[in-house]
Amino acid sequence: VMYEVLRPSRMVCVDPWTNAFSFSIACDMLAKYQNVRFLRNRSQDALPEMLTDSFDFVYIDGDHSKEVCANDIRQALRLVRLYGVVGGHDYGLPPQKITVNPERFPLTYDSDIYAQVHAAVCSVFEGYYVDALDCDWWVIVTPEIKKLGGM
Repeated sequence: VMYEVLRPSRMVCVDPWTNAFSFSIACDMLAKYQNVRFLRNRSQDALPEMLTDSFDFVYIDGDHSKEVCANDIRQALRLVRLYGVVGGHDYGLPPQKITVNPERFPLTYDSDIYAQVHAAVCSVFEGYYVDALDCDWWVIVTPEIKKLGGM
């Protein structure tokens, strides 16, 4: 669905796909598109090798630990061109536009994936607006937001 809406000139899917069945499903779903590339790798290994400002959109739905997710967000901010979009999945808040403030949303940051992703988003974007709808979140990469990548 995302491919049909965005119509990217190229798409790079990064995942270790340790389960062969899930990898075959991903390949089958995107087989009709010639500009899709699969990188069977962990994001923390693959993203640092990609060129800065080489994407218009990065969507994160990978490792759900706070540390890895926060690093993926920072890498995505490096990879996305100005006024592109960085977003992700498993945020787990109701539809709203919020100012990120960890004290306002007291969650137990342990094994709950939504809490882990929320903690990662909070750690990177504290004090900035993050749009959220259902389980998805996203930001427009302005020059000020771009600096949060710290890369």
